[in-house]
Amino acid sequence: MAITLTQDVAHKEMPVGTDWIFTINSTNVTGNYKFKYIAELCIDNLGVTSQIKLKFSPNKTNSGIINISDILEQYVSSDNLGSTRTNIEAQFKGVDAVAGSEMPIHLIDKLSLNTKNVQRLSIKWGEEYSVNATDAPTEYLAELTSSNYLFWNGVAYNNEQELVSGEYGINLTNWNGNKYIMNSTTSKMLTDAPTNKQFIGDNDYATLSILTGKLSAGLSGPDKYLVDFYDNDGVLLSTNTIAFTSANGGNDTSLDLALKDSNFHNQYIGVGTANMLGAGITIPSTWDTYKVYLKKGSVVVSDVYEYKKKGADCKGFETIRLTWLNKYGVWDYYNFTKKNTRATDIKRTEFNRVKGDWNNSTFTKYGYERGRGVLSTMATETMSLNSDWFTNDEEAAWIEQLFISPEVYILGGYDATDTAPANYGEYLTPVLITNNSYERYTRANDKVAQYEIDIEYSHNKRIQRA
Repeated sequence: MAITLTQDVAHKEMPVGTDWIFTINSTNVTGNYKFKYIAELCIDNLGVTSQIKLKFSPNKTNSGIINISDILEQYVSSDNLGSTRTNIEAQFKGVDAVAGSEMPIHLIDKLSLNTKNVQRLSIKWGEEYSVNATDAPTEYLAELTSSNYLFWNGVAYNNEQELVSGEYGINLTNWNGNKYIMNSTTSKMLTDAPTNKQFIGDNDYATLSILTGKLSAGLSGPDKYLVDFYDNDGVLLSTNTIAFTSANGGNDTSLDLALKDSNFHNQYIGVGTANMLGAGITIPSTWDTYKVYLKKGSVVVSDVYEYKKKGADCKGFETIRLTWLNKYGVWDYYNFTKKNTRATDIKRTEFNRVKGDWNNSTFTKYGYERGRGVLSTMATETMSLNSDWFTNDEEAAWIEQLFISPEVYILGGYDATDTAPANYGEYLTPVLITNNSYERYTRANDKVAQYEIDIEYSHNKRIQRA
């Protein structure tokens, strides 16, 4: 065989936002003309395959080196809606999502498959060359195939890769010291939020997300998630168990070890108080905290994520709940309960009009006519939000992801009067973070810290034209 793959990625299941570097070699580089290496990327989602043909030149050692991460990034995106997959639909207030009437992913009652976040990949390697200088080159395709890659819409900050036998990659069992394979009490869900305490209100939506299937490295994976409610004294009030079943909007987390179905490899869990209200789960009236974790049978296979009850600020400040796309390609949440100020920036386009009617048999004019007027007005709403005080590095570092997130929304709360499908525009308001910098907090230097975040509404306020 002419083509050999001499450098693969170190791990076949990785976030797209890292180096996907391959090196190939061919015995046909020397002695031929117009030589190019060929990589055909076959990206598949439920049998719909996109095929991209890339051609690249050998380097001075006759090797072909290519990084395909920028290409792969074009084929994954954030999951904004609950899954409508037949017989595995996500639900909003007990009603299955259907195409055209999907709920935002944040509003799912219990579970949802991913729909856009994960894709599968195989690569067909080939070459082209001509045997003399005057002929057009001939393509020799699919001389070697490498397969069973899985990528999703996450990113690796800075230099987070490991080097294994000359190959680079992200190790899901030790990514910056954390494990994202759900098989032990130290396994993390796809968030850097603190596990020991997140604040949440009585009517707030929230999700957690996990890697499953092949992304569980062939392990059986969790079969349920649990929510335990406690009172202020730490006394257990109730336990709720939700199985990973199609009836609940999810699926068996051990499915698709052969890597045929990208939907099964990332699932969302509804863990907010509003999600549980929509699902009909009884929330004890005296709850103070609740804990969310995963189990396989009777064995806990994840870290425990604790949520602490917190209402509006005692000074009466408006609570603004933001959700943002985190580094793992899924969603985080935070309530801004301190002083939040609103403003509207206005830009006007003016015109001058001659007063009176000059084209009639007699001249007339009226009091409402004006010389100088406004042709159009653009009103942009802005807000300045103040976080609560942070007292540890972990919590402050987590919020820093909000500053650089490409997708941020104001998230509305539970509406008992709203029925399925979820009302358009009621729950999500897209905004932009306008801060150009932030100062990193460390406990050693700062003791406590508070972040101020400036946001701008993505849609301008509609104003009549003159």
